[in-house]
This record gives sequence, C-alpha cells and structure tokens, in this order.
Amino acid sequence: MSEWAWPQPVMLNVLYDAGLGLESWDPRLNVFDRTHLMPIITPAYPPMNSAVQVSHTTFKVMYDELWRARHFADLAAHAANDADVKRAKWVDLFAPTNFFVR
Repeated sequence: MSEWAWPQPVMLNVLYDAGLGLESWDPRLNVFDRTHLMPIITPAYPPMNSAVQVSHTTFKVMYDELWRARHFADLAAHAANDADVKRAKWVDLFAPTNFFVR
C-alpha cells in the first residue's frame, strides 16, 4: 500500500449494478466520487468508499504510517539469517505507536 497509486481505488471486486436502485460508488457516474483522495471500495453491493472522509491531512498521516510499516517490514525481511534477529525486527513493526494520539 505504500506504493499504491492513490487515488486509484482499492477494489476486491469489479463494480456492478444489482438493479436495486441503491446509490453506489462509481466515478464514471458520480462526479463527487472522482474527488476522493483514498478510495477503498467495499466488496459487497452496493459498493461504497469506506474511506470517503479522508482529508489531505489524514491521507498524509496514513500514507506516512504505511511507509513506516514498509520500512520495518523490509528490515525484517532482509535481516540476517539469525531467527532471533528476524523476530526482533518484526517486533519493531508491531510495537506500540502514538498514531492515534498525534
């Protein structure tokens, strides 16, 4: 996710219309949907952007945190062959963070 081409949407399914008349996320039809910074589309009908309220500020915080996670994952993946060293690197990735109180 750290290299994702935002605002390219993250989708687990293709968009489809079940014909029930429910409002769905679809930037081809809804101009407002084209303005979303971080579209993460729900896989069930109707498809909706679960990150619709992401602002420029929250996007920056989440983007930075994704890069931080990638950094720790890279360190763990490329650590010495010593199992204890690798385990210690993964512990760094899952260490407590001040993410929710910044």
